[in-house]
Amino acid sequence: DVDLLVGDRSLSTMLDILHSMPGIIPCDVYSETGLARADYCGTPYYPDHVAKRILDCRVRHKDLCMVPNPGDYFHSLAYHAVYHKGTRSNLDRGETGLHPRGTPSHDFTGILRDMANELELEVDISLEGLHAYSQETGWGPSPEMLARLSAACSGNPWLRLLSNRLAPQIGRAHV
Repeated sequence: DVDLLVGDRSLSTMLDILHSMPGIIPCDVYSETGLARADYCGTPYYPDHVAKRILDCRVRHKDLCMVPNPGDYFHSLAYHAVYHKGTRSNLDRGETGLHPRGTPSHDFTGILRDMANELELEVDISLEGLHAYSQETGWGPSPEMLARLSAACSGNPWLRLLSNRLAPQIGRAHV
């Protein structure tokens, strides 16, 4: 499938276009702030400031469509692998005690490692490493959003583990 991030103001136009004729590739549409019909499990797909950055800094791909610039693409794919896929990404789980779940749709480890090398980024390509890096660089979810994601995606043991690490008042406030 294709994941599409769209500005809030353009959501209805995008949905009208997608629904106007049949297609052969399923599309998931996410709005900048997670508006109804364009959210991820009742939450925004990315933190607001991250979604805004991706949209503001986009580049044209092969005179066809707009895509994240290379740096933002790495960060957005890392976010997707760590916070949306979790153990289903098959990224190294380190000492978490978590087990891989299912067969990953992509080789996130290889793709992210190659991208990091190309961008000359020093980052440990693992769940823990990418989570720490995302938090340090401002690409990760806030503690409150992490708690919301964990509650909304109860089948994601990685999010549950991260949420359990939060201060008790944050984790309980959003569950």
